Order: sequence, then C-alpha cells, then structure tokens
Amino acid sequence: MGKRISIFLLTTIIGYIIYYDISIGTFRYLSSSSTQEVSSTVSNESIPYETIQIKSGDTLLSIVEQLSIMKKIPSSKRITEDFQILNPHDIPTKLIIGNSYKIPIYK
Repeated sequence: MGKRISIFLLTTIIGYIIYYDISIGTFRYLSSSSTQEVSSTVSNESIPYETIQIKSGDTLLSIVEQLSIMKKIPSSKRITEDFQILNPHDIPTKLIIGNSYKIPIYK
C-alpha cells in the first residue's frame, strides 16, 4: 500500500513538473515592463547592430559570436537586453526563419 502511494505521488509530481515546463516554462523572459525600463535608459541608436536574415539553425548567441570582433562577448543577459532594445516586439529565444532582425555587434 505504501509503494502505491509513493508511486502515485511521484507520478503526480513529475506530471506537474512537465505541465509547468510546457505551459509556463522554466526560463524567465524579459517582461514588457522591464523592456520599457531598459529602452527608456538606452536608445537603440547607441547600440551598433547589423540587420540579419535568420537561417535554419541560427540562434541569437551564434549570430552574435559570428558578427562580434571581440573574442570575449558580453553576457547572454546583456545580449538579450540589447536585442530587446533593438527589436522591441520580438522574443530573442523565438527567432523565426526568414525574418530579419537587428543583431547587436560588440567591438
């Protein structure tokens, strides 16, 4: 009887974890309020960028690594914030193949 309860509880917990991960996610995205806060302090004209059309397999980080002159690129948080400033209506983790985005360049 104790094994059945343990298995039931374990199954329920795993089910909830899967549900939470799929519906809400475990990564925190920049909310629109924090994006507005960042964009009010930094204008998109002060961030150097290049407009790039997304191809299959491209990620924001891989594109930034290819474009950047520096061997050491900034933190992923800064890259994400700069991307949000340059592309206020787009989500950095959901780039669409064929669309063009302003990608920050770091020198």
